[in-house]
Amino acid sequence: MPFIGVQPATVPLTSSDITDGIVTTAKIADTAISTAKIADDAVTGAKIENSPTIANGLTLADGNLVMASGHGIDFSATSDGTTMGNELFDDYEEGTFTPLPNANSATFNFTTQAGFYTRIGRNVNFQIYVVIGSSGNTLTGNQLYINNLPFNSANTTNNVRNFLMSGRNLNVDSSYNYVIASLDLNNNYLVPLMIGDNVAQENFRADDLANLSQIIISGSYIAS
Repeated sequence: MPFIGVQPATVPLTSSDITDGIVTTAKIADTAISTAKIADDAVTGAKIENSPTIANGLTLADGNLVMASGHGIDFSATSDGTTMGNELFDDYEEGTFTPLPNANSATFNFTTQAGFYTRIGRNVNFQIYVVIGSSGNTLTGNQLYINNLPFNSANTTNNVRNFLMSGRNLNVDSSYNYVIASLDLNNNYLVPLMIGDNVAQENFRADDLANLSQIIISGSYIAS
């Protein structure tokens, strides 16, 4: 039937013209609305409620997908291992930290203190590179520690990790072959220890370093 009278001008429908809850997925035919028909900013986060289902994937042409704290990507639809404890991917982070070698009564003059990390879920990958200065150091015979890992290790039984510690001017006693850096549960510091064949481990002390010593450690651990 033709329009009777004066036909009103065409006016685009805006978000303010639609009452909350009036349009449902059941009332929109497939392909009826294309991106070309939606004005910029017409649909905001406040207009999308509950848990919408998106078929055939989601492509972001620009911007980021932002998760609320404590939420992430849920992989519960996938098959599981027999001892699966969690399927929520809820953390990713990368950055730097300042590793700090320390020992009782010792003082250090550092020329380099570099630490890098990437956290994926609870797994933390890290790298440490430290250079002791050429002077101004007081190196005592007390146990060396390397503090300031970016996260505490998980407080879980048997969650103990050992990392190879290499570098330059590391004075390893004659009965030992190499140095490890041990990370105990619920800690954010490393304990360097000398390791050898058929001998008990021995503390790696501040005076096992020297002027211009280098400390290089890398590895991964499970964070709390």
